[in-house]
Amino acid sequence: MNPDRWEMGSLFHLAEVPPGEVRAAWANHPHALFASGRDALRWLLSTRPPGRLLVPSFFCQDVVRSLVEVVQQVVVYADSPLQPAPAWADIPLQAGDAVLRVAYFGVRSAGGGGPVPDGVTVIEDHTHGPCGAPARASEADFCIASLRKLWPLADGGALWSPRAHPVPDPPEVSADAERASGIKLAGMVLKAQYLGGEHVEKATFRELLDRGERGLYGPHPSGITPWSRALLDTIPFESLEQARRARFARLVAALPGLPGYEVLHPAAPGLVPFSAFFVFDRAGARDAVHRDLVDQRVYASGLWPLDDPLLPGVPEAHRDLARRSFSVPVDVRYTLADMDVAATRIAAALRRWL
Repeated sequence: MNPDRWEMGSLFHLAEVPPGEVRAAWANHPHALFASGRDALRWLLSTRPPGRLLVPSFFCQDVVRSLVEVVQQVVVYADSPLQPAPAWADIPLQAGDAVLRVAYFGVRSAGGGGPVPDGVTVIEDHTHGPCGAPARASEADFCIASLRKLWPLADGGALWSPRAHPVPDPPEVSADAERASGIKLAGMVLKAQYLGGEHVEKATFRELLDRGERGLYGPHPSGITPWSRALLDTIPFESLEQARRARFARLVAALPGLPGYEVLHPAAPGLVPFSAFFVFDRAGARDAVHRDLVDQRVYASGLWPLDDPLLPGVPEAHRDLARRSFSVPVDVRYTLADMDVAATRIAAALRRWL
């Protein structure tokens, strides 16, 4: 197992993945493509400004920060991946509001919780399963997804309307997005060479990947770059979903049945995990296991830090959940043999610290 595969930004070997029948979730709906899911959401909200935007409490604060720049009033409502669904009857929604719902980590759909009041625009974030069953069956007014989080794209985001509302045309590709995507693509190519055994300095591609990713967070939304649009047409969505399901199952089957932690499993048939989301009983145990894995060169990510949330209303329980959890990737960058190695190392760390 090459541990560097556990860092984001490599090119997948899609030629080794058989094609599937599933089309993009947005294929049969009005849609538009952007440089990022964040750009898709910002563009929608700037062209259809709501009275208020309600965002879930367990959510990426960088995205929340970008939304505050385009919506006059952004309000937090309580939701997390541990809840079956938000209780909409308990949330003070009113006509003219827009509410952002999240399909967390491929283990929970974005819907449920009963109907929302008339006049409320429902937007669903399907970043963790852009072509999964919940995304394809959505009845939201609009859906968005960041495509580069799961697939081998330097940039990419989608906006579509399951209810056939008009979707605003995307802006032109901005110079900032074009430059950032090109830098990131160069890093992806060099990383592929590095993983293939070529003499490439690791620091070189890591700096390009980081600089390119940061450059995508520009002040103005952008359309998708031509090269990412072309690559998107080559992605076998169904096969990649099957691969994630198989890798998740392989990983969790090898983990020890110890008290003190759990891995969230899909709550319903048709859901495919985006990652293995670990939740520990104690933040100290999470930290100890995480440090142990770094020493073994298995890299887990915290999704998402909430110690200093941008807006009021984030429950302490959700801040604590962020401290007690991390996410281990299970996508097609890694073979089943890679997952066996990762499971062995994770199991050893769990036994040492729980």
